[in-house]
Amino acid sequence: MATSESGHEKSATGTVWLVSGLAAFTNIRLGSLQPEDFVLIVLLAVCLGRFLARGGYFRIEPSLAWLSKAYLLLIVALGVMAALALRLKFFPLDNASLLKQPFLFSLSKLVQLAACVCGFLWLANGAAQRTLWLQLTLKAYWLIGIASAVYSICCWVLVYRLHLTVSPTSLLGAYHPDLTGSSIRVRGFFNEGGPYGIYLVSVALIGMLQRKLYGVRLGRITGTVLLVVFVMAQSKSAFLLALLLLLAFLASVSSFRSRMVYLFVSACLITGVAIQINLLAQLEAYYTAYENLEQRMSVLGNDANLVLGRVASAYIIPRMIEAHPITGIGIGNYPLMRNDPQYLGKLPAILYQEDLPALGILGEACEIGVPATLFLLVLFCVPFVRCRRYGAAIMLAAIFQPLAHLLGAQITYFYPWLVSACALGACVQSKKIAIVDSSPSAISEVR
Repeated sequence: MATSESGHEKSATGTVWLVSGLAAFTNIRLGSLQPEDFVLIVLLAVCLGRFLARGGYFRIEPSLAWLSKAYLLLIVALGVMAALALRLKFFPLDNASLLKQPFLFSLSKLVQLAACVCGFLWLANGAAQRTLWLQLTLKAYWLIGIASAVYSICCWVLVYRLHLTVSPTSLLGAYHPDLTGSSIRVRGFFNEGGPYGIYLVSVALIGMLQRKLYGVRLGRITGTVLLVVFVMAQSKSAFLLALLLLLAFLASVSSFRSRMVYLFVSACLITGVAIQINLLAQLEAYYTAYENLEQRMSVLGNDANLVLGRVASAYIIPRMIEAHPITGIGIGNYPLMRNDPQYLGKLPAILYQEDLPALGILGEACEIGVPATLFLLVLFCVPFVRCRRYGAAIMLAAIFQPLAHLLGAQITYFYPWLVSACALGACVQSKKIAIVDSSPSAISEVR
């Protein structure tokens, strides 16, 4: 029995390291799945197996019991709406694989989402009960994040010195976004600098949690490396995310004098970063591209920067929401329906490449409908509601997920879920709320 328990603990510890470390490698894929997805899907299968083996229940912390039921309700509802979407007309991609056919595409995305939810609940539950789990999660995530930042700097130097042209599918951690050589952005193991910048913010938050809970200092060198790579990523969404987190932090500071000091220092830092990445010019370029979309198409034709991604989805998604505001077009179905003339307007049909909205949870509204989107946002905010009074580090980590998804992070990327799980676990480990109790009454059975 002791050997069995020891083996189970080792496998759980290994899983913690995997889900924490693999969150940084979103650009390494087998088909449309990341390494993290495979681990989470296996974890989902194991949890479902144990749920059935125990007669249809599992033991979970009381504070997570109703949250697990709410997510289960959401996933079932999304499955029903995906089935209802079969009544609509699809426009599959040329030479699309079996998993990218109608309904199967929705089913695969639904499994990915369910795996993320399972990983979140599993990690939060374990972190609430075992100090080691939370320590391992924070340590692995922090170390991989710093290693990713160092790798990005090395790649930037390589691209700069050798004048390399880097393709979007390359694993090199730096690239020219417009292939003209005008600038070099870093991206770690992400597809571009935008989502990588958001990931770097999460690494900084994890570092803050380590410092608060276990006295692990960020270090001047590592802190400087993170800041430098954050600037080199040139991520507008990450910059706005950092600004919103700063405002949340200032609102939590009780002393007026401290608030003013933090405000002054932060304003100087933010202004410097904004000037360095030319933020206003980049935002103006997005606005101009959207406002003059049809005119620019007549000049640039089927330029991928124009007819794919954020600019095109900002044009298409409102039309999808207007047509299907309640049930949406089905989770994951945007690439299969964006070529419908009803939504395209004067945009060209793109059948040779899978196009994603790249607008985070705002883009999900066209797929899952407005009511389900609002419900999902409420669930994302639950950790913040629980943790907002238990220190700035925990509060900022708890609010990271909803802000990250609002600013473009995909809901099937696990790192925002991981940060929320750590925030809930940190509430327990900081001894400012009581979730764990040695008595049997402290454990709920979810049926």
